Amino acid sequence: MVQWREYRAIVVTAALGHVPPPLIEQLKVGGRLVMPLGPASATQQLTVVEKIAPGETKTRSVILVRFVPFTRSQD
Repeated sequence: MVQWREYRAIVVTAALGHVPPPLIEQLKVGGRLVMPLGPASATQQLTVVEKIAPGETKTRSVILVRFVPFTRSQD
């Protein structure tokens, strides 16, 4: 089993098409994840995901934004 550190806040500064489950797992109950959600080739929604209980979240969109795409190194 992987041991995660729990955070009160996580900020993602690149666009993703979905919320990665490992980020939600790392949030403390009451913690918030802020990230641009949507395709890299179009406008995204700045989204706030709040962990309200283990395995339960509440999501809200704040404003339209345009961020660079999330990419991974090929190494």
